[in-house]
Amino acid sequence: MDSSLIRETAAPEWSSQELSEALGLMSETWRALCLHRVGMVVSSSLGQEKQNRMSPSTSRRKKPSTDGIGVLTLENVRCFQSLELRLDRRITVVLGENGSGKTTLVEALASLSSGDDEGLDSFPLRRGAKSGSISLRDTSGKLMARWQSNTEASRKRLSPAFYLFAYGRYRRLRSGATRKGFDPELGRAVAGPPEPEPDPATKMAQLVYPRRTRTLSRPDDELQRSLQGFLLYAHEMRSADKRWDQMWKGLEQSLADVIDGLEVITRDDRLVPVILRRGKQDELNELSDGYQSILSITFDLAFRYMYLFPLAANPLEGEAVVIIDEIDLHLHPRWQRRVVQQLALMFPGTRFLVTTHSPAVVQNAIDEDYHVVVLRDTAMGVTPHVLDERELRGLEHATIGSILVDDALFKVPSRFSPEVEAMEEKVRTLRQREESGAASDQDRKELLRLLEQLRLYQATEEERRGEAPFLSEISRVRIAFLKDLSRQTRKKHDPTSTKKRNRSRQVGNKRRG
Repeated sequence: MDSSLIRETAAPEWSSQELSEALGLMSETWRALCLHRVGMVVSSSLGQEKQNRMSPSTSRRKKPSTDGIGVLTLENVRCFQSLELRLDRRITVVLGENGSGKTTLVEALASLSSGDDEGLDSFPLRRGAKSGSISLRDTSGKLMARWQSNTEASRKRLSPAFYLFAYGRYRRLRSGATRKGFDPELGRAVAGPPEPEPDPATKMAQLVYPRRTRTLSRPDDELQRSLQGFLLYAHEMRSADKRWDQMWKGLEQSLADVIDGLEVITRDDRLVPVILRRGKQDELNELSDGYQSILSITFDLAFRYMYLFPLAANPLEGEAVVIIDEIDLHLHPRWQRRVVQQLALMFPGTRFLVTTHSPAVVQNAIDEDYHVVVLRDTAMGVTPHVLDERELRGLEHATIGSILVDDALFKVPSRFSPEVEAMEEKVRTLRQREESGAASDQDRKELLRLLEQLRLYQATEEERRGEAPFLSEISRVRIAFLKDLSRQTRKKHDPTSTKKRNRSRQVGNKRRG
């Protein structure tokens, strides 16, 4: 924003009530823009002493609190015949196999967001069902939003002041999104000169309220095209408003594990924001898909919050609900382990619902005491299983391998490769034969051979992890015992050995006689 505009804007001597009433008469776009300008001149026009006297209750616009969200209910929605999911006050992590309904859950909740273009266009009715519904209630059971399958008019969305955002598989930035005359949704250049872009302040105000859930179903060209300009604007505002400087530093701090910092440099006679990492300076569209998929969410939320909570001491602490489908998409496992925690620290007033296929994400969720929900496919449709206290404590500080094979979570049959898994399955089959008395000598030899091979694999894995060969030594003792037991069994059933034992007894008896 031009500094002259700040000087020309008179500071309104309004009470909180008068400001609230005036804002109620404005459109959402102009309300956001005007609130931002009011926030810009508070310190200079009202005086630092008056600003310091503002209590937390008057430093935010009044709106419904996200603490009220209680239960999401689906009836006859795609794979769900009937589902009731209680949302955690902070973080809900949802996992399940492909086709278990994770994306359906995300799209259903997003379809209740305010705005005619948000969420699904048509009701996702379960095949064979005559009617269905999606509803959201607060903790007291009061209905907040509902969509019934009979007509579009039956969709009662959340209040516009209730902030719900959703990000899906189209959230990454594409290099073409910043080229003039390029339409990211069409994937090609369009005829005619591009429309002139408004100044960043106006642009940001226009984009605060709409497009809350667009990347669930299609690329968001505005998100992709505008983030670079937003970063430039934020960098410019750091010296004029400490809240923008605080936001910038907050982004750098929360992302410190994956980037070295944010800077604005001159490149080809133009100012560009760059991400510093490993001694390189990368523009947003030069980053990998993994970086783009998370940074696009982080930056988009940060800029929205700066406008949605303009009078807050720290706008990033504003209250909202954010849904992220496949949060681990394109991320290295090292980042998967921390991504949810990083977002929670950056936006402490936000309630997150994320879906994942990643054991690294789930491992972190368990250790941080987040709400973990497993979608299970049953004869009655998909049902949610919430990990209880006993299950969570049993998995606390577990290795990723243990998370993978746990029956309550991913149910992967083995920590090892499919080849070794086949050997383990063969061992189980041979052991069952031995226990039932149906094993042959060849079965016993094969069982001992496989056990020895698996012991060597276990010893190699322990050495790879730098652990003492504890488990492999236990296996060695067990195998030695089984070999000895096998030899004794063979001798017992060997006729030759029986005759030798009988002769030995006869000789012994004669000597004693």
